[in-house]
Amino acid sequence: MELAQRQLDTFNAHDLEAFLPDFTDDVEILDLFDGSVTLRGIAAFRERYAAVFRERPHIQAELAGRMVVDRYVIDHERLMDGDEGPTQDAIAIYEVHGEQIARMWFLLPADHR
Repeated sequence: MELAQRQLDTFNAHDLEAFLPDFTDDVEILDLFDGSVTLRGIAAFRERYAAVFRERPHIQAELAGRMVVDRYVIDHERLMDGDEGPTQDAIAIYEVHGEQIARMWFLLPADHR
C-alpha cells in the first residue's frame, strides 16, 4: 500500500511536514498489547514525532514484512538508532480511511511499553 510506504519513508527522512498529511486530524495511537490510547489528535501527534526526531536523530524503521487486509496495513518493522542501541522488532497496524491513516496500533517489546 502506497500510503503506508510513504509514511515510512517520510518517518525515515525525519520530515515532519511531509509525514503529518498522511494522518487524519483525529488520529489515534493505541497500544496493541492492552488497547490503551496513547495519543489522540494531530496536535499531539505532531508534538510526539517532533520529539522523536529531536531526541532520536538516527532513528530508522526498516520494513521486515507487510500484509494488507482490507483497510488495514500490518507492518513488521525493525527500529534502529544507528550505533546507539540494539535493533528492536515492532508490529505496527495502520487503519486507513480514504487517503489517510486514522488509527495506529503498536506492539513493542515489553521494556518499551
